[in-house]
Amino acid sequence: MNPAIHPFLTAASTLVALPPEGWGVDATTVAGKPAAAGVGSAFGAGAGVVFALVIIGAAAWWFLSSRNRKKTQRERYDSVQSRYGTAAPRQTEEIARLRSRAGSLLVETDDVIARSEQEIAFAEAQFGEDQIRPFQTAVEQAKGHMRRSFQLQKQLDDEIPDSEEDQRAWLEEIVHGCEDAQESLKKHEQNFADLRQLERNAPDALESLHREIRTWRDKIPDAESRHAELMTAYSPEATASVADNPPSGHRSSGLCRACRNAGTGLAE
Repeated sequence: MNPAIHPFLTAASTLVALPPEGWGVDATTVAGKPAAAGVGSAFGAGAGVVFALVIIGAAAWWFLSSRNRKKTQRERYDSVQSRYGTAAPRQTEEIARLRSRAGSLLVETDDVIARSEQEIAFAEAQFGEDQIRPFQTAVEQAKGHMRRSFQLQKQLDDEIPDSEEDQRAWLEEIVHGCEDAQESLKKHEQNFADLRQLERNAPDALESLHREIRTWRDKIPDAESRHAELMTAYSPEATASVADNPPSGHRSSGLCRACRNAGTGLAE
């Protein structure tokens, strides 16, 4: 039985169970009039039964209508949720995906920072402090992003509720910052890898440069002869743009030889 109508049924049962005196019939007064007392008692009992049935009917009506109202409200809520509530699971899934991505990138970025610090130590011994300074700056920037990222993670994980917009903004800041930091550090690593490759290939590169210089130097006398013929055949106004070519060629040849000698000294 529903607890809501139990008090009504109890009250009704009590009324029905009352003796005639409970319905306003004076037993002492009617004691000498059996017929009247019998009629009064029967009338009182009948009225009590009717009254009890009215109470029971009202309680039942109240209970059924209340249950119907709750059912209608629940059905309407389900209908509204089906129209407007479909975006929430996708948003929750997006936040979960961003959290997972951010966590993975933080671990990867920490590994890249550790590897970069080792690379800086080797590069400083090999190329000098001036060459590694930009790399050191990039490492410090990456560490600053990591500190900021874990501050945001703490805000995401504390007991204070955050809006979905804030969560998305913070997680995207972590993701983009980690991607930028890794890209910068890897670019510096590649620069030093290229320098080492160039250093390994320096003897062959210098030999190739020496051959090129010798080839162009051998062509200078012939070029000077042709230049003199042109200067004789044409007016100074026509040859003004090439008048200084021979001296310029000698200067370039001398510069190439100086660069070759400097490179040879470094390689040795």
